[in-house]
Amino acid sequence: MEKRTVLAIVISIIFILIWQKMVVDKVNPPKKIIKTVVAVNEKEKATERKTEAIQSNETVALSEGSVNKTSRTETDSESVNGESGKEASSGKVVDLPEEIISLENKVLKLEFTNKGGRLVSVQLKDYRDEIGEKMELVNQVMLEKNLTPFSFEGKLNYLNNIGFTAQKDRNSVSFLYQEGLKRIEKRFELDKGFGLKVAVVSTGFGPAEISLGPGIDSAEKSHSRYSTPDAVVVFADGSVDRIKKEKLDGVDVSKQKPEWVAIEDKYFAKIFTPDTKEMKILGAIKSYKGKKKDLLLSDVLLVGNQISGTIFLGPKDYDVLKKLGHHYAKIVNFGFFGVFAKWLFFALRWINGLVHNYGWSIILLTILIRLLIFPVSQAGLRSMKDMQRVQPKMKEIQAKYKKFGKDLTKKQEMNREIQELYKKEGVSPLGGCLPMILQMPIFFAFWSLLLNVIELRHAPFMFWIQDLSAYDPYYVLPVLMGVTQLISQMITPSTGDANQKKMMYALPVVFTVVLATAPSGLIVYWTTNNLFQIVQQMLVNRSMKEAEGE
Repeated sequence: MEKRTVLAIVISIIFILIWQKMVVDKVNPPKKIIKTVVAVNEKEKATERKTEAIQSNETVALSEGSVNKTSRTETDSESVNGESGKEASSGKVVDLPEEIISLENKVLKLEFTNKGGRLVSVQLKDYRDEIGEKMELVNQVMLEKNLTPFSFEGKLNYLNNIGFTAQKDRNSVSFLYQEGLKRIEKRFELDKGFGLKVAVVSTGFGPAEISLGPGIDSAEKSHSRYSTPDAVVVFADGSVDRIKKEKLDGVDVSKQKPEWVAIEDKYFAKIFTPDTKEMKILGAIKSYKGKKKDLLLSDVLLVGNQISGTIFLGPKDYDVLKKLGHHYAKIVNFGFFGVFAKWLFFALRWINGLVHNYGWSIILLTILIRLLIFPVSQAGLRSMKDMQRVQPKMKEIQAKYKKFGKDLTKKQEMNREIQELYKKEGVSPLGGCLPMILQMPIFFAFWSLLLNVIELRHAPFMFWIQDLSAYDPYYVLPVLMGVTQLISQMITPSTGDANQKKMMYALPVVFTVVLATAPSGLIVYWTTNNLFQIVQQMLVNRSMKEAEGE
């Protein structure tokens, strides 16, 4: 088989393998033995209630003043105050009815329950989910299991079912629970943006284990295989470390002395910045049965008698994160070729500022990139055309030595004669492949950029393409991409035999199938790239033909 054809096939296979490693393996990690079961049956609940009764002999009665400050909750404060006073005086355990307390600003709406003093809803006002509702960051399946942000874990998990005393100010809320001389207090204060200050003080109970909340959103992303699952991200010593789920459970993150630790998915994140080094930060895994398979969720546990810090609850928007400092912007994943991708990102946003459509911005940036690398790619295409021209002479040399079979000495002579032919004709067998290899960092940088930036989320293009981060529901774009790639393949010079050509023609079909559910933004880029390649190849073919005519 002719070397250049083999090399082209090898490069294509390498691309598919890299794509598999960089994209598919990340979004579809291998199954893992489930380590934590979050379902609680009725027998376990009964045991918890029994333990709760043994451990809780007395509680402090709620004062009328403290209860009246929770007047915005769903429970009638006067009836709660009267009942709690009677129960406390008789020595019974006080379990207040559930109250929902809201904190709100221009970008966030938070809802807390007094049952354990937990955060049960985080709604982003400026973002919508797939059905048009306000984006919710609290996993709804875990909510049913009482596993939400700032829920108790370990020996104190029974407190998630006990009503705390709630006290609300304008932009803050606190929760208090007491058992005799033992007490736990949680306090939350919402700032004007996406930040929430958190403080937990445990006295007499020993170190509290507080969860950041397993995963983000629903965790069951079925609309595309390119959806990124939740993961834990650690920023320490100036670098970002993404911990794989198979290595997360029980890992002591605090040993890295992190500046912050986060739970992220493709577009949103919960980033916790600790104020104290007196607490431990541990990785954890939660699991539940999904519709099609068992799902694993990443979690982070904060452990200590005093836990304090600030948590960011919002989008992985580069500008928003950059303004907040703390190197939050580093959580935006630009991929392995991040240096190239970041500059492409800035260029894409600049163009979008002019045309106000990210679909057309992708097209214009693709053309701009191809124009910048035009000399390199043009040289490669000319080299391929030259190789096609000397192909008959090379076959004559190969035919001359065919009779010697596998004789290594004669094979070396044949190779020397072919190299002399290349030198005489002024061609290089690698001339067409090297430009392709040089372009790969730019290609993968653009690929990673279009796959991860939140700017493309729900960004419309035209006609039925109303979300560049989702796949084309009618598969028109993938088919168009495959057709343009096939045309490009057909007009590109080839020195192989008929079987080799058929193999090369099969690659566009493979890519069409593989990328059928890729985000539309990626397909727009690839199709534009193919069209530019076709035009450029036609210009090369015409110029070479004119040169031969002279």
